Amino acid sequence: MAPNLYRGIAGRAFERTFRLADHIRVVGADLTNGLLHINLEREVPEDLKPRTIEIRTGGTKQLFGAAA
Repeated sequence: MAPNLYRGIAGRAFERTFRLADHIRVVGADLTNGLLHINLEREVPEDLKPRTIEIRTGGTKQLFGAAA
């Protein structure tokens, strides 16, 4: 006869930690059917966002950057 290997779910407390990257914010979390869903949002500060710089050459105008 084979030994019974079923042990079930442990009754002790469970803890798991995560390190998030810079500028990541936790918006919410949901535990459904034993699965944890974590909603994250990336917040980039204004000084780190790409900028558009207008460069004038003679009579023409050219745009360089993210919005070009």
